[in-house]
Amino acid sequence: MKKTTLRTLLAGTILCGFSAQASAVDATPSDHPTPYGSNRCDWLFCEGTVTVSADWLHWIVKEENLNVATEITTAQAPETYLTSYYKEKKIAPEFKFENGFKCCIGYELPGEHWEASAIFTYLPLHARTDFFDSTPPEPIQRSDTRELALEAAKAEKSDQPFAQPRQYQMSREIKLNTANFGILRNPIETKRPIIKTLEGRWDANYSNLDLDMARRLQFGDCFSITPHMGFRAFWMYQKFHIDGRYATILNSEERSKFQAIFKEKIQGFGAEGGLWANWELGSGFALIGHFGGSILYSHFRVKESYDLYKTTAQRNGELAEIVIDSGIEKTNKRVGIPTMDYFLGLQTSQSICGYDYAIWVGWEQHILFNINQLTNGANLSAQGITAGLAVSF
Repeated sequence: MKKTTLRTLLAGTILCGFSAQASAVDATPSDHPTPYGSNRCDWLFCEGTVTVSADWLHWIVKEENLNVATEITTAQAPETYLTSYYKEKKIAPEFKFENGFKCCIGYELPGEHWEASAIFTYLPLHARTDFFDSTPPEPIQRSDTRELALEAAKAEKSDQPFAQPRQYQMSREIKLNTANFGILRNPIETKRPIIKTLEGRWDANYSNLDLDMARRLQFGDCFSITPHMGFRAFWMYQKFHIDGRYATILNSEERSKFQAIFKEKIQGFGAEGGLWANWELGSGFALIGHFGGSILYSHFRVKESYDLYKTTAQRNGELAEIVIDSGIEKTNKRVGIPTMDYFLGLQTSQSICGYDYAIWVGWEQHILFNINQLTNGANLSAQGITAGLAVSF
């Protein structure tokens, strides 16, 4: 009761002191109430506006320096044994689009265009490497070479048949990338392994919380900008699991197994800011855009481990895998992480039954620099479609 009385007295004072100005206030709801460039400027009895929104994220995330090995394919002519074909292919996780979400609650002060908001973003991430089998590929013909094309052209002019294309003997080899994953250098690379199979799985999750203050600035009837600043808290966890089987030069038929697991936990916080822009197109539509960034003081906890197995026959005739070597390394470091993001999209908004609704869709990208401390620093990029709905009351 006390709260209602004070609010009523405050409203009455303002109405008496500014009766001429209050009578001119348009109580018609705004056309574009949303965190993406809100245009609401009508206030009654000092009541602010609450905006609740939710976004669906369909993003693909790519992280650099996760190529665990290189596949080298060569071809030799049987007559000369000279290498006439050479190709390298990095074996790295194949990233795909994932679904995540973003939710926001904001409060805009009456008449001043100041808004406070809290925004939470979450995105799960998964990826796999190609499965590799060291069986040599089928021999290829020389039909795609430049020399054969020239021979065919000469034969056509002279009306003489040309020789059938020769076959090339193909070979394939895998080299582990110990530059990125140094823990594998001593236990595996020193054995000069012949990699037979290789597979990797990458799992991660990404989330952050923004606490923002923003103020909208109107330029004419169609264009407005909304600079904002605030605090960001950031969490990320990633795990890269590698499995492989290899043989050695001395015993190419023996199959040994190795397993390596790389884990990274990140917690960061810092300042963030940016600028929203809103261009009215008419009929309830608008172009919206954003550019921003942050600097996050981050704590990294990195754990690397490996196990080497050897397959042996038991007395009962069954095969068993015995651990012959293992190791673990842990690292804690604190690093400053700069980030950058942008959004560009289209928005439409309407007022229904006293509530203001807005729907938007666009393309969004976030870049986190120096985020991958598993491989001594690499960048991560998350980008894709963002679609959302907001309601203001």
